[in-house]
Amino acid sequence: MALRLVIHQHMMSSFVLQQIVLRKAVDVLSRRFTLSTVLVNIARVSTSRHATLQPLSNRQLASIARSHATVPSPNEGEETKLPHWVSTPTDRAIFESKSTEDLLNIGSRPLTVQQAGSALTLLAKHAQLENAGLSDVVSHAGFERMCQTMSVNVSAVPQGVAVAALRALLHLGLAGDAYTVQSLENELLWRLRRMTVSKIAALLAAVRDYQRTELERNLYNEALHSLQLRWVEIEQPRDLLSIMLHAQPISPALFGKLEEKALELLERMSVGELHKLVCVLAKHRRRSLPLLRAVSYHVSRRSEPVSVQHAMDFAYACSVLHFNDQQLLQRVCIDLTPEVVNIRQPFVTSSLLTSFGHLKWRHPVLLELFTDFMDKNSSRCREKEFVSYVLTLARLNYKPDGNQTQVLDKVMKLLSLQRLVKKPEVLLDVAWSLATLQKLSEEVIRIVLDPAFYQTLIESDSHSSMNNRRKLMNIEAAARLDMSEEQQSDRPRLPTDFSTEYPTQFTESTSKSTFLHSVMESLQNFSPKGKFMEVNVFHPTGYRIDAELLVDATGKPLLLNDYNNGKPLPLGAKRVALLIWDFTSMTQHTVKLTGANAMAVRHLGKCGYTVAQVPYTQWNERDTVVNKVKFLQDTIKAAVMGRNGPT
Repeated sequence: MALRLVIHQHMMSSFVLQQIVLRKAVDVLSRRFTLSTVLVNIARVSTSRHATLQPLSNRQLASIARSHATVPSPNEGEETKLPHWVSTPTDRAIFESKSTEDLLNIGSRPLTVQQAGSALTLLAKHAQLENAGLSDVVSHAGFERMCQTMSVNVSAVPQGVAVAALRALLHLGLAGDAYTVQSLENELLWRLRRMTVSKIAALLAAVRDYQRTELERNLYNEALHSLQLRWVEIEQPRDLLSIMLHAQPISPALFGKLEEKALELLERMSVGELHKLVCVLAKHRRRSLPLLRAVSYHVSRRSEPVSVQHAMDFAYACSVLHFNDQQLLQRVCIDLTPEVVNIRQPFVTSSLLTSFGHLKWRHPVLLELFTDFMDKNSSRCREKEFVSYVLTLARLNYKPDGNQTQVLDKVMKLLSLQRLVKKPEVLLDVAWSLATLQKLSEEVIRIVLDPAFYQTLIESDSHSSMNNRRKLMNIEAAARLDMSEEQQSDRPRLPTDFSTEYPTQFTESTSKSTFLHSVMESLQNFSPKGKFMEVNVFHPTGYRIDAELLVDATGKPLLLNDYNNGKPLPLGAKRVALLIWDFTSMTQHTVKLTGANAMAVRHLGKCGYTVAQVPYTQWNERDTVVNKVKFLQDTIKAAVMGRNGPT
């Protein structure tokens, strides 16, 4: 009676506020009484002769009950709301089932189509988690009864339940000609025009990998066609991502429209959804710069941290799409740095190292952490992780220092050269990377410079063969210039005509070509091509010199013909190798020369050249010609006087 009086006081309100007051009353009273007791007394008070409000219908009571129904969570006694479809003891039993056996036993009872569909959906999930034998599941009487319920009442199955049940049956391995599968597919095909875009997207994802019969192919094609006509109706990020991922084949025109739709929905996406979007773009090799820049902006603005898995995928997608975005990569590195110590799987660091290497993203703090990881987990690393580590350090021109100086030596001891010999291209890359890091060993040199090893790598005229030839010349130069002369006579050497077979004409990237043309145009104002300067010079060590000239002690150019016949240079004169570095020649984040270019500077210097460097970071394209010429003169003069450029 006391409870009814309290409820009556809560309900003495205007009709407009009835639902709000009732829900508030349930919130308050359910803390002291069970939910069922509260609802029963609400129903009695609302129908009493003292009630000033309209009697509550069963539907209203059920709505209030569902909005407040909770079940204990397995995590520390937390409460979790029941799904909207849980309203009966059988529904609750299905929802709380813990195994396939529980669901199959429930399936033996009489079920509604809603219950049968929900049970089948959960059954597929449990079977996958338990790795259960599918033959035992599909032959069970409970499963057969659930399928029969779905088949007999297929016209009454709600759209969402039908799609979920079909997906479950397909995952459970039912054949395409199974009666229940065909019944659901036929029903969905008939309903396709009335289905929402969200349900069509779910259907597309469900049947994409199951096009075994004519009916299944027809259903998939019709669903895809419907989405092509109704893409403007997409309102949820999850539906957009599902369509972009599962719609195959998808026309470039439609994908472009979906990218426009993605731009509209970006603000509503979580970091996880933004991550999925970037992965989808990488999968389809869609380098949509406006969309990628927008994703970068939103990821950097979110307070939600970027997880290790997301960081790994973001880095991979950026490397695949050649999207070297400072804002996105900086955010990834900030969130990744404190998590490196918690990484347990070596393949994670290998993936991150490879991606950062391709992007030329030189982050010293992360590289130090990765080096520490390799040191502590070397016993669990595979050959792939060691190779990735060596190649990335060489590309990023990073040499461990301090207590980590011995890590690279440790890695090379664990890396089996005998196994790598069976992978010539990999071993050549490793040897070239060690040459870059000045870590070449006599054993590696003897293996790589053996004609029996490298002959198959250079026998064609392909770009990769020419690149391999260049690497071999670099390795021989490193063996001769960076290592002691004690065993020079015993080391194998490349044939004297090896470099003559390498092409002397090079094709530059568009950005490098534009930058190179600008510098050369200014350079010819005080050192004309031909008389005072040679351009695009190929050196036998495998390096290309952008411009070669002779200068006196003050930096003034000298005529080449006067000294090309062996005549000694005047006192203080230098042979200058001018190297022009655009942004592709240098690392990002911390701007340094890449390992290969740093090795070129080192080796050309040891070959007698005075190396003058013109990095893009110091070149002002908008400057006057006079200032450009003065900058080049000062750069050459500084090199002659011993002041080097970037390394």
